[in-house]
Amino acid sequence: MGGPFQTLWRVLLLLTAASFTSVHCQSPCGDTTLSVSIPEYPGISEHPQGFPIPTNEQARYRALLVPTTNSGLSVTLKESDKTPGIDPNNIFRLEWLPIPNANGFYLTMTRGFDRDGFLVASDDDLNTLEFEMECNDPAVLQNGVPQISFHNILIQLVDDNDNAPQFSAPSYSIQVNELTPVGLTVFRSASATDLDQGNNKLIEYFMTSGSSSLFNGQNVFILPTQDNAIVVLNQPLDYEAMLRQTGSPALCLYNMNITATDRPDNFPPLSSWVYLNITITDGDDLGPVFVYPSCPASQFKPCVQAFYDASIETGATGQLTFLPVPRIPGAERQTVVIKARDGDALNEPVTQGISRVSATSLKVVVQATEETFNAYTEEAVFTLSITPNNQFDPVLTTNSGGFTAYILENSVASTAVKTTTALDVPFRFIVTDNDVGPSDSATYDITLSPGTTFAVEENGFVRLVTPTLDYEAQQVYVYTVTVTEVGTPNPRSSTASLTVSVLDVNDNAPTADSFVRIASAPEGDYTVPGNRLLLLNLGARDNDRSDPNNLLNYTVNGVQPTTGLNKYEVDDLGNVYLIGVVTAGEVYTLQTTVSDGGTPSLSTNIAVQVAITSSGNPPPRFAASQYTVYVTDRVPVGTRVWNIPATGPGDDHLAFSITSSLPNANVFETYRDPVEGDAIRTVKPLNRETVPVYTLTLLATETTNAARSASATVTVSILDIQTNPSIASNSTYLLCLSVMPSLMEAGAGATDETTKCPRHLLAAGMSTSRICLYNPLTLISFIVKWSIVPRAGHNHTTDFCAVLQKLLTIC
Repeated sequence: MGGPFQTLWRVLLLLTAASFTSVHCQSPCGDTTLSVSIPEYPGISEHPQGFPIPTNEQARYRALLVPTTNSGLSVTLKESDKTPGIDPNNIFRLEWLPIPNANGFYLTMTRGFDRDGFLVASDDDLNTLEFEMECNDPAVLQNGVPQISFHNILIQLVDDNDNAPQFSAPSYSIQVNELTPVGLTVFRSASATDLDQGNNKLIEYFMTSGSSSLFNGQNVFILPTQDNAIVVLNQPLDYEAMLRQTGSPALCLYNMNITATDRPDNFPPLSSWVYLNITITDGDDLGPVFVYPSCPASQFKPCVQAFYDASIETGATGQLTFLPVPRIPGAERQTVVIKARDGDALNEPVTQGISRVSATSLKVVVQATEETFNAYTEEAVFTLSITPNNQFDPVLTTNSGGFTAYILENSVASTAVKTTTALDVPFRFIVTDNDVGPSDSATYDITLSPGTTFAVEENGFVRLVTPTLDYEAQQVYVYTVTVTEVGTPNPRSSTASLTVSVLDVNDNAPTADSFVRIASAPEGDYTVPGNRLLLLNLGARDNDRSDPNNLLNYTVNGVQPTTGLNKYEVDDLGNVYLIGVVTAGEVYTLQTTVSDGGTPSLSTNIAVQVAITSSGNPPPRFAASQYTVYVTDRVPVGTRVWNIPATGPGDDHLAFSITSSLPNANVFETYRDPVEGDAIRTVKPLNRETVPVYTLTLLATETTNAARSASATVTVSILDIQTNPSIASNSTYLLCLSVMPSLMEAGAGATDETTKCPRHLLAAGMSTSRICLYNPLTLISFIVKWSIVPRAGHNHTTDFCAVLQKLLTIC
């Protein structure tokens, strides 16, 4: 509605929905932003967008913009940079009007403008227009120049309820079967939309019977609520009655009118309507009806009323031949034709028959009516004795109503299959036979083909014969079931198909190609989120083939050494990740457990050995986050207290500093010894009685990249001066230690590399004499006999304390 003219404006205006800001000054025209409301022009549906509004109608589309008695102001509408390409003077007229008690400049819409878009949604609605206004008061001068101000003009287009609701289709047609229950919804596809705004677009629905309908459907079909056009059947339907009245199935229908009306607040409501054609179709609600021909009789006598006895066989239909008793002269044999038709208009074929199950004898009354004015009527009564002749095949049914049974794969011999997966009711075959009456007895043989694994008992239960079921090998067994009469001259039989579904049992523990996995990883810090390192996948699987028996859960139960407990994790897919800080030369053994989701759950353990390798350019790193150093008091200033064990891209590229000390006494400093490397030494005297313990924060920084650094806490414990005699030469101390296999190589003696002992300890005379290995697959326990050889200039007690401290740190 509105054509290309409106489309261009709407696109441009929608692109300028952001608020307008400008620099303004105090003006006789008022605020910097002036807002008015003007109704949309409702004639756009008859005229194109921009159609001139007749002069006598323009007062309705006028709003006071600037209240003022100063008619000498000069005001001009201008384009806004918010709405480029649209000249407001083509749409509106701005003029001063001397209206009593409301003098001022009025904004009048001179050309029609439609607020409503083409879409039901409000996305393309045009609710606001935005322009600029220049205000000039020639009577007021500033520095000899008339005062000029600029204002934002916001025009709110008010909806005028100029759109009637529109249905999504010109008409609707449905078919409803006469057997449809009362209260059932038969139609819900009719819907209408309104392009107006607010309450003007709210819709309510009404339904009436159409004037062209042969049948009044006013109360047959109803709308339960006016909020939507949902049609509900309110009264029973009768197709046969409608067909008898019209004579044609095409006329068995109701023509309904559905009306959609909007609900405006201050405007007359608008409406539209559509046809709903409801065609009624036939349902099978009537049984067969017998049709009797007229009884043969003479011209002047009615039919002879007589009782007849006759014997017929089951299954005979259509025509009965009998011998009359008593005999009628000339009528030793008489034939009566019995016909039937469907009472429904569908007129489906009707099968006639006599069933042994229904009765052993039938009494038939045939009524004959003359086609004369008097229409005399007579009845003939037949008593028919029915003898069985094995007319019907036996029929197989089951106690579950279906032919699928269930059994667990670990079932033992003689286990009965069940009706459901709940395994609570045994499955059983049931045989019915229309040749067998309530008081008759019959025997049947039920067999399965192929005749393996399962068999049917005489009572109809199906049991397992060969207990070799394996769900992983075969989940379904399909059999042809044959039921055969036993003890009849011409035994009849029938077949059915039986499906036995084998149910999975959690009889397979998770497995893997290898239960000891080997991996390696470069040293580094993998604690940063998103920086974890994938080492390997455990490669576990479960040979069970159904959920939850084959669903796997992974856990890390232990890590040796225990310092690696929080450095590894495994996800739901069995991927093993490194998530901690590791150093080259470390070796960890992970004990992982893979469990399935069965009940009870089965599990398998997989060991993972991880060797940490050098990364080539590792960041600065301390072997531990905390260290304890022992030093005696009153040592000379400048005494080396501790060799710094940090590693990095090379000794020449690491700088060490003490960033904090508790207490803050500046007693220690870092320095680099050309032989021993980086170390901490004293710069002030130590006195245990004054300060027994210092806590230092040591920072290692890469000299070529200050962002790469590491820190550690060093606790310096001051020892009292020893009064005991010095340790004699070649004194021997026995220590029992336990370490991971990564620290030792089986069969080799301890070396500087394998024990990770600092160089200055070995220089002080520490050596290893023997190593004993035990349990190489888990922990390696070894006994190290340390000998300390005195060296000139060394306090043996101090060195020995350092040795003990180092050993404890290593292990």
